Amino acid sequence: MFQNLHIQNSGFLQIYVILVVICFVCLFNGNFVFGQTGDETSQPSSLDWWDTFAPYAAIIGTAGIAPFTVYYWTKRQKDRDYARDAIEKNREQRQRDFELQLELSQKEIKLQTDIVAEISELVMKTLVAIMKVEEYNEQNKFYEELDDRKKERNRQYYEEFKVRGHVIQSEIQAYYMRCLKQWNVLMDLVQFVEQLSDKNTPVERMEYINHRRNPDKYLYEYEPLGQENKEEDKPIFDTLLDDAMKKFNMSHKSQPVSIQKFRDNLANKDIETWYEVKHAIVDGKDKIIKNILGSKSPLYHLNLQNHR
Repeated sequence: MFQNLHIQNSGFLQIYVILVVICFVCLFNGNFVFGQTGDETSQPSSLDWWDTFAPYAAIIGTAGIAPFTVYYWTKRQKDRDYARDAIEKNREQRQRDFELQLELSQKEIKLQTDIVAEISELVMKTLVAIMKVEEYNEQNKFYEELDDRKKERNRQYYEEFKVRGHVIQSEIQAYYMRCLKQWNVLMDLVQFVEQLSDKNTPVERMEYINHRRNPDKYLYEYEPLGQENKEEDKPIFDTLLDDAMKKFNMSHKSQPVSIQKFRDNLANKDIETWYEVKHAIVDGKDKIIKNILGSKSPLYHLNLQNHR
């Protein structure tokens, strides 16, 4: 409104300035307006010529200077108003972006919390169901109880883990792609111990271990594809058993075992060996959770959306 007022009054201001100058000339140069009162027959001097033409020069100069002055002053005011409006709009936009980013961040935190809670619950319930079978094998209890535990293990794996695991896989692929390989590997490792637990005799278990090791699935074969380090060409089940063996030897420093001995113990249903395999899988689960919580999805971050 202030800006429009200046634009509307600019013409009046020009006329006002011109009239002021004319009045000023009239007041201080009466000869120009009312005629010369001195000796009209005297020779005109240079001052007389100046007195004659000065008013014309003043009016012409004012007619040129006044519009320029008014234009400059109006343009300067318009630029200031424009800059002020731009600053205000930028401030409002930053506030809207901040509020939107805060809302998106809260949604992402909820998504991350839901995903990691489901991962933790799903993996741990499946491992507990498997370990109940192995604990029973060590204690040599009644066959009927073993059968019930196997049914619960199979139900937990096939009806819960495999179904919900693929749902989690889709969520990770949609929001946190860089964690996808870790989850795909973990799903295969859980499958490995579940199917190993389903073998009844040490011979069957050793045959299954050797079968899964040779030929075996390598880390670089998992989605998303790409070899990240030199260990990527290592079979995933060897990676699991190596990590579990290291944990076992840390707990049994006085009697460390070789990798072959560790495999034999696993096939022979040694419960301590099985616990270390379970702990190695839990470590893998914890790494996935940590990476998901430390990741930022472009869908929830405005500054990342242009870099997808």
